[in-house]
Amino acid sequence: MNFKLEKNLKILNEILAYCFKKGCRDFDINIGFAQGTSVYKFCIDASQINDKDFQNLIQNISIDRQLDVEETFWELSGESSLSSEDQLPLVGLMVDDVTFKRDGSSIIFEVKRFEQEH
Repeated sequence: MNFKLEKNLKILNEILAYCFKKGCRDFDINIGFAQGTSVYKFCIDASQINDKDFQNLIQNISIDRQLDVEETFWELSGESSLSSEDQLPLVGLMVDDVTFKRDGSSIIFEVKRFEQEH
């Protein structure tokens, strides 16, 4: 499997695992890959996510991307489990832009990752 694709799938998996662990069961996801950019758009029925968990999600994913950490990420991340809350900051280190919005019982957010050539 393509290494870039594996990274994108890992990001998606960790975000979904966190939300699932918090009780979310209804997800709408739109994924796009174009012109060197991966874009994930999530709309999650987040009636089970309290304000503290929502702020935790924002804080952990809204970290500046660090290209030099990306290779180490794979060594640190291991296999995902439903206790992936500790891995959200690692996901944050691998994405370039995140926007969040809470709309009633839904959380809407978009994650962008710009592909970098090494």
